[in-house]
Amino acid sequence: MHDDVSPLRREFKHAMCVIRDQKGAWEKHMEESRPHLSSLLTLSGILSSCVAAKLVASDLVSRYPDIRQRVMRKVENELLEEKAKLENTVKLLKRAQNMLSGACQKALHAYEEQRQGLRVEDICLRTETEPSVADMVEWVMDAERHFSSHVCAREFLLENMSLGENFAAQKFAREWTDDASMLAVLNEMLCTASFLMEAKD
Repeated sequence: MHDDVSPLRREFKHAMCVIRDQKGAWEKHMEESRPHLSSLLTLSGILSSCVAAKLVASDLVSRYPDIRQRVMRKVENELLEEKAKLENTVKLLKRAQNMLSGACQKALHAYEEQRQGLRVEDICLRTETEPSVADMVEWVMDAERHFSSHVCAREFLLENMSLGENFAAQKFAREWTDDASMLAVLNEMLCTASFLMEAKD
């Protein structure tokens, strides 16, 4: 095998380890966001009930004729607080994305610098315990693309989040938690690369 392949493998090994760590960070931050999604669902239900409620004449209604608006305003403020917490989650996800992207780009840059001096056989050589350089290039590109796409999707959800009586909370929560495809790709990749990641430099 060409001598220049070993430094490349070290770069890609580092990138794969960062991908593993940031996948763990993603799962942690997404799990921590679940209580906020639950609160959104509850508050959205309360808001819908406020809109639909038929207020009968009573001393309370007489004293506070704007009681419906007061309750709705309070609920909407609480919805905004939960949205702010999800915005913080996105900041944490973007931080993880930046770390992952930095490691992936570093490995790809090393590959671009060295590939002219590598033989095709060296780039494509795969063993029972080690993936080929071509495999690793594809993996880090896929990891960066999937991670970036899923962070952007959650940014888009929050930017287009309309908090009011027409807020589709269940649809929002379903789309927010829809990360199974990305995790499946990363898990398969990390499983295949496990020998590389565990190998001593």
